[in-house]
Amino acid sequence: GYENKELNSFIPLKMDNAYFEKQYTPSYWTSKHSSRDACLEHYLKLSLHESEVVRSKFQCELNVQYGDSDREKVDYFFPDKVNINKILFVYIHGGFWYEGNKEMYSMIAKPFLQNGNAVAVVGYDLCPTVSIFEIKKQILKAFDTIKSRFPEFELCIIGHSAGAYLAFALAHESKMCIKGLVLISGVYDVTHLIKTKMNELLRIDDKSAQALNLYQCCDKLQTESILFFVGTDESEEFRRQTQEFCEHVSKFNSNVHICAFENEDHFSLIENFSENQSKVVDQIYLTLKE
Repeated sequence: GYENKELNSFIPLKMDNAYFEKQYTPSYWTSKHSSRDACLEHYLKLSLHESEVVRSKFQCELNVQYGDSDREKVDYFFPDKVNINKILFVYIHGGFWYEGNKEMYSMIAKPFLQNGNAVAVVGYDLCPTVSIFEIKKQILKAFDTIKSRFPEFELCIIGHSAGAYLAFALAHESKMCIKGLVLISGVYDVTHLIKTKMNELLRIDDKSAQALNLYQCCDKLQTESILFFVGTDESEEFRRQTQEFCEHVSKFNSNVHICAFENEDHFSLIENFSENQSKVVDQIYLTLKE
């Protein structure tokens, strides 16, 4: 059932553009680094290094095309010894739909490979080259390609930030049964992004924000379990998005969980995948067993 681990509710006095700009800039919100630059530099350095290690140590099949564009590719990673539980993990990266790439996130595969599970890391086109609507179509195409290649596997979809949005949209639109949905620090209602500078690239208006809103996509979900993660160091908006959307989804699905990780932020939750004892990964496996 739905577990409410209280996230501090926060009603700001002045919700202007500058407020939302800061709220949706995750590098402002960290207790682990002395500055925004230090936070981003550490994240980038660790992601690139750990991802390179994973690609060199494990069996992989890189840049498998699923669509026509150069970024419509999937990287597959295979364990030395396959676990009998037959779960394949699919990772969708974040970056507010306008930055990031799959190569940075090979590191996500490590703990799952060590546990005997295969992993697919999905690449996709970015705004403003394409719209968020088009990205959603690409993710659906990638999912169909992965599912048809591995029909005997159950799929667990993991998405971070904008990737959490895409993962949920995928679960709704694919109409296929999904073993698990892991949503890390997601943006589920894009309305407030209209007030940020990044909207020059996203090009969301009131009409498209309404069409992109995931609150209308919660019925008919064929997902066995849904897991929401957020860090307690994240901005009020990210915590609010997680709390409120989780409460809404729990009206439609009985197996919904929320986990607020103490002293973790938007980036450290992902860095945690590279650790030998990952509390994030432990929680994923624990939920999938229920």
